[in-house]
Amino acid sequence: MLKRSWLKRGKSVLKRSPLRKNSKSERAMLIAQLDQIIRDILKLRDKVCLYSGKTDNLQVSHYITRSNIHLRHNLDNVVLLNGGVHLFLFHKRPHLYREWLIRKIGLEKVEWLEMQDRIYCKPIYTSDLKLLKADLLDKLEYYKKKEAL
Repeated sequence: MLKRSWLKRGKSVLKRSPLRKNSKSERAMLIAQLDQIIRDILKLRDKVCLYSGKTDNLQVSHYITRSNIHLRHNLDNVVLLNGGVHLFLFHKRPHLYREWLIRKIGLEKVEWLEMQDRIYCKPIYTSDLKLLKADLLDKLEYYKKKEAL
């Protein structure tokens, strides 16, 4: 005998979210804006793949995964890499990524990033993301001025 679902068909017990599928929450829009600001900063700061020097198929690469929201927009955690280097070298051999990043930014900063990934951090609120956006916009202006010189 089949059990009946506790959800009634037609007149659902659970209400649907008032948001439409195409609309995003304020938090999701802020994260998308922060991602774009990071891309703009890296285009000005790095300009080419920092590993191979290529200028085509450039991607933003995170040493600590983007799912860690605390480090997603940290400028020490992101670099501009060619797609081949990013996906076929560093994703398959993370120890090579670590060794290369140590030569690039130093052992102390790499260990700090790894420690931040391991420790428990309090949640990041929308207000924190707004402050981070203001800070990254200041850094973007800095790199634009540096580029103009």
